Amino acid sequence: MCAMAMFIYISLQLCADDFVLLALDGSSLQKLINIVHNFCAKWGLTVNISKTAILIFNGTGRLLKESSSFTYGSLIVPSDSKYCYLGTTLTLSGSLSVNMDKKKVLEEKKY
Repeated sequence: MCAMAMFIYISLQLCADDFVLLALDGSSLQKLINIVHNFCAKWGLTVNISKTAILIFNGTGRLLKESSSFTYGSLIVPSDSKYCYLGTTLTLSGSLSVNMDKKKVLEEKKY
């Protein structure tokens, strides 16, 4: 087995018309955003920037200043401290506590 075959890099997760771009560094993320922008421009698609956010996962759980430097075409992509994707709330620290609280409330409503 080749050593490179042991690593799988996921840069895109899709579900219907929602997707998440994942990157290990800022320049790679900006390249992915540019690819999406070019694809959408070519096919006449639009991205709703008001439903778009940049999250940089980090151990402190704080917004990093680098998170405000990404653009989609000429538009600045907003950064946030949490984002709900397909019912799962992602936080900067990677904590799932927000999700667990929601799940508990939903389970209590069932009874």
